Amino acid sequence: MTVLWIILGVFAFLFLLLLCPITLTVSYETQLEAKLRFLFISYQLAPKKEKKPKKKKKVKKQQKEPPAPKESKLKQLIKERGFDGFLRLMKELAHLLIGAAKDFLRHARVKELNLYLSAVGEDAADTALKYGYACSVVYPVVSMVTAVSNCKSYRVSVVPGFQEKESRVSGYLKIRFGPIYLVAAGLKAIYKYFKLVLNQKKTETLKVDQGIAN
Repeated sequence: MTVLWIILGVFAFLFLLLLCPITLTVSYETQLEAKLRFLFISYQLAPKKEKKPKKKKKVKKQQKEPPAPKESKLKQLIKERGFDGFLRLMKELAHLLIGAAKDFLRHARVKELNLYLSAVGEDAADTALKYGYACSVVYPVVSMVTAVSNCKSYRVSVVPGFQEKESRVSGYLKIRFGPIYLVAAGLKAIYKYFKLVLNQKKTETLKVDQGIAN
């Protein structure tokens, strides 16, 4: 009975930890800086600290024949499913990732979002085109993120850099979320992924069977 109470106590403790919020801050000026904070613990995601290289003992290597280049997984996937099947799979995966991101953001709180982007092209006409393209991408994405996460403190600016020499991007993001919702969104995405793969395999099997029957 004592062991059962200990196990229940451990699960209760882990459940309470999953309810404690995690704060992620990301900023970019000249380089990416990202930090996670959980309770009293902070962990720097980027830039990573450089590790001192370990001294390696000199070992005489025997000359071996270079291994034959392996075919990339992307090419294998296209061969297996065909180009049309590959495109359908990529489309389904994109929908899956967007759905997982929305599920996560519904339970996350974007506390602050600042983004500045200047679009610079080769000439004035190219700059105008790049500015229009940047607006068509940035504003809808930011609108979706702020709406789903109920963010009220954000400032986004996309400008044409007619007077600048190169494009510039800078930004700051502070988001708080509960680990339990991140785990739930991840498990849901994994379930949908395996379901998608099984459906794709069933479809391919049916096509093969129909081809044999014909």
